[in-house]
Amino acid sequence: MCGIVFINKLTPKTARILPYLCWDMANRGTDSFGFTNGEQVWRWDKSYMEVIEDFETLLWQQIDKPIVCHTRGASVGDVKLANTHPFECEHNGRRIIGVHNGGISNWEALNRQYNRNFEVDSQHIFQHLAENRPMEDIHGYGTVVWFENGQLKFVKFNSGDLTVFGVDKDIVIGCSTELPLAKATHYIKGETYKFTPLMEELVYEVNDSIEECEIMKFGTRTYVVPARYHRYYSHDIVYGNPFDVYKKGLCLVCEKKEVRTHNIVVCTDCVTSMSKQVEVAFVN
Repeated sequence: MCGIVFINKLTPKTARILPYLCWDMANRGTDSFGFTNGEQVWRWDKSYMEVIEDFETLLWQQIDKPIVCHTRGASVGDVKLANTHPFECEHNGRRIIGVHNGGISNWEALNRQYNRNFEVDSQHIFQHLAENRPMEDIHGYGTVVWFENGQLKFVKFNSGDLTVFGVDKDIVIGCSTELPLAKATHYIKGETYKFTPLMEELVYEVNDSIEECEIMKFGTRTYVVPARYHRYYSHDIVYGNPFDVYKKGLCLVCEKKEVRTHNIVVCTDCVTSMSKQVEVAFVN
């Protein structure tokens, strides 16, 4: 799990709350930290808590610029500088700088398909954006925040985490979780409002406010099944997004019958007749 913070325009007032938001996001990712203003990128293969002073010094040099920050909790790829967000990709004059919170389940298959050698699953998102490839290739979930030739954008897909607040008429601040954002904006003492609802797979451009830009379709989200339950599945299956159904304790296939334990994801009536397709990752 990782954390994301972004702001459309840094001011002396908002520069005081950004370190607090990054500090809170460090609870979601302690392995590395990085940020960008859409032109330059700064990365550390250390926790945010270890680089606060360096970050704050650099931050005060970014007044009037947009800022995107990322705290990494490594799930795929070693902890090292090359694997630290933000990632940069450029193709045919299209420059992408971005961060991702979430996971991509088919990252190894994408390495084979496109002859890539990425160690971090998120890198495929930004390479796809730079090459203008269909995002339906990307199977997973999360929130993506990126600069595209300097324009700040974001998108949520398959239950990604993101809350976005507006302050007065020209400040937009986003954060992976709402509570620290609500606390931080309280101290700005401006007119604060929440952008809601943020639609899934809808790209938003961030200027003085947020504007709906385009639909960006992603692939499915994968549910991970422990090894002891592999026997319930006779073949690989594909389903749009079982997460919300799973949270309700319902069978992933019929979506009606209760599944009584959190480890069982398919009811007994549906085990032998997979009438609906479900994507499942088998792990040991």
